[in-house]
Amino acid sequence: MIYINQLKLSNNNILNILDNKTKLNKLLIKHNNKYIYINIINYININITLNYIYISLKPNFLISKKFFILFNKLIKKNILNNTFNYSIKLMISGIGYFFKVKNNNTLTIKVENTHLINIILPKDINFNIENNGLVLILKSFNKELLTLIASKIKLSSKFNIYKGKGIYYSDEKINLKNTKKIKTS
Repeated sequence: MIYINQLKLSNNNILNILDNKTKLNKLLIKHNNKYIYINIINYININITLNYIYISLKPNFLISKKFFILFNKLIKKNILNNTFNYSIKLMISGIGYFFKVKNNNTLTIKVENTHLINIILPKDINFNIENNGLVLILKSFNKELLTLIASKIKLSSKFNIYKGKGIYYSDEKINLKNTKKIKTS
């Protein structure tokens, strides 16, 4: 049995490349002036027309219908959508701590009392600063790059669990520790 799926194209340039050396089928996709390469196993056929992509699965015992459905969902979700799929919200707390934009893609972070931290963000990441520089929202269609940059920003200042100062994720549960008080008699 051969499974066929049809996907509608919008604002994407897609090329199908058959590599004779590696015997792999590759997709080259131009999406928002960025190029994406996808290696596809040989059991999947891709036919590209002006408005649609036709993806079909050759009959084989190694690949099931579930894998084919998963592959189609991944292409729909990650490539054919023009929106940012993933977002991470970072919050900062403490007196004098803030996020600030310097130039187009440079993020300035003021933590602790000593210095400013400048981080150059890649073009794949879109960011917004809200609440007078206390909330940073990062958005991207590349989940791995987004989590890498968010963790780099979070680790720029260690969160103080006694005073509640530092950078943390919005969905992160924070348990503040009690300080030991000295009894005076």
